[in-house]
Amino acid sequence: MLISVGRFVLSVEGKAVSELSLPDSWQKYISAGQAPEGAVAIRLEENAFLRGNRFRDGWEVYDGSEGKSAVYSDHGKAVFSLRYNEPEKMTIVSVGGHGSGSLRLGLQYGMMLALHRECIGLHGVTLLCGNEVVILSAPSGTGKTTLAALLGKYGDAAAVNGDFALLSPTADGVIFEPTPFCGSSGRNLNHRLRVDRVVFLSQAKGNTWRGLNGREAIKEFMDNCFIPTWDREMQKAIQTNVVNCIGSVRVNAYAFAPTQEAADLFMRVTKTRE
Repeated sequence: MLISVGRFVLSVEGKAVSELSLPDSWQKYISAGQAPEGAVAIRLEENAFLRGNRFRDGWEVYDGSEGKSAVYSDHGKAVFSLRYNEPEKMTIVSVGGHGSGSLRLGLQYGMMLALHRECIGLHGVTLLCGNEVVILSAPSGTGKTTLAALLGKYGDAAAVNGDFALLSPTADGVIFEPTPFCGSSGRNLNHRLRVDRVVFLSQAKGNTWRGLNGREAIKEFMDNCFIPTWDREMQKAIQTNVVNCIGSVRVNAYAFAPTQEAADLFMRVTKTRE
């Protein structure tokens, strides 16, 4: 199975591929046939080790005969694990048989691991907001979806992707590479777009907007993107991508209360390119 993600093509193989139950919205990203030269290789597989053990919630790293595997767990059960085979340039995503949702989530993180040299996987809502492409980024529960809805109701914003932004720093700026991964929002338009602004959100009783300096911007990006903490070289590559990104986009912090006034201030400052 081939999955197009902007300028990249994922070649996904393995027995577990047949178990993937894919939403209809994925169909515009998927094709069949032989993988083109330069395709990113990902293998999906089952792993009895994940099925038969309990784990600490979050990420846990294990050393095995084939290298380090990073296991992601929730409520003591492994959701998936990731392993990168350096000689073969192959990313292996393993699941313990807990359903197609685990496979899709593992595939999303496997893609970010496979593309760590070229891209940043940022947790955020991507919007067309007036004349700008804007990403709202923050931890889950902060209010990204709420603010995006307010901007759509009281401004002229429209969602491009409701949950995930794959960003590629290029000579032409920071490019949003479209992917089928969009959480429960169902919004994943298949268009490459140049990003103008990234806004990191926090909750507050009032509304405060400010620009971030370089050090602040790096910290916010690193706190909100996928970091393979078990590999120092991968961390360095992602940080280099972050530094390249913040040189090409506006980066802001917005502490807001979920009101029309928050949307009005957001639209006003983005229109004036602050």
